[in-house]
Amino acid sequence: MSVAPKEMVMSTRSDSGIVKPYPRLCFGVWWSVALLVLSVSILTSSPVAAEVAAKESRQNTFVLDESLWVLFYDLPSRRFRLIRDNYLQQNFDAARANLLTSENYVRIEAGRATYGLKEKLEETAAQLHVLSERIDDPDFSKNAFDPVFARTHWLLAQHFLLKSLESLEVKDSRMSGHYLLATTHHLERTVLWSDMPIRPATVVVLDRVELLANELLESKNPARVWKKKPILQAWRILVSIGEYLDRPVHVDQPVES
Repeated sequence: MSVAPKEMVMSTRSDSGIVKPYPRLCFGVWWSVALLVLSVSILTSSPVAAEVAAKESRQNTFVLDESLWVLFYDLPSRRFRLIRDNYLQQNFDAARANLLTSENYVRIEAGRATYGLKEKLEETAAQLHVLSERIDDPDFSKNAFDPVFARTHWLLAQHFLLKSLESLEVKDSRMSGHYLLATTHHLERTVLWSDMPIRPATVVVLDRVELLANELLESKNPARVWKKKPILQAWRILVSIGEYLDRPVHVDQPVES
């Protein structure tokens, strides 16, 4: 039973990583929020508990609307910062919990992924799980976080770029805009967790794509925005970042009609 109307608007990227949705006050939204709470409980459960909860949810045929789920796009970013802080404070239980939440999120996205990214996201989720098991080992180093976090962001950026293209193909410009915002967010975080400076030209392109994505969320004439080929621009900067960081690109050049 799909229940949530697509009436939530995502804010632009911010350093705080906070997303501010503005729902209309109607019964459908309150029901959607209830399902959103259910999804949060699944994300913050252990992997075994999450699987049980997911099975129970499937048996009850509850489906969280995609326009709500996409608002979680920055969950890994917020958790990764907390994990680093938790570790430095030697709060290993909190760090482990945040790693497991991140793992659950990536596994859910892996289940929605296509184009060969499914297996790669599942591998990354497994790496997050290994970190959660080793985090309080005497020989564990905080340097173990960076490559896994960077790879997670890199794969999610490509995954969300494909989701943006899928939304365009079914003429859902608003969802395509949401996924473009998610793409720019994860591309930026890929560079940051790779411990490399973001080149000024990269920032300019990311900001331009983000601006176009927000226009898709708000525009009554999305055809005007699509003429500027925002998905192609996002793919080109993805390729540029991949070359800069020596990371593989798993997405072919998109065709925007």
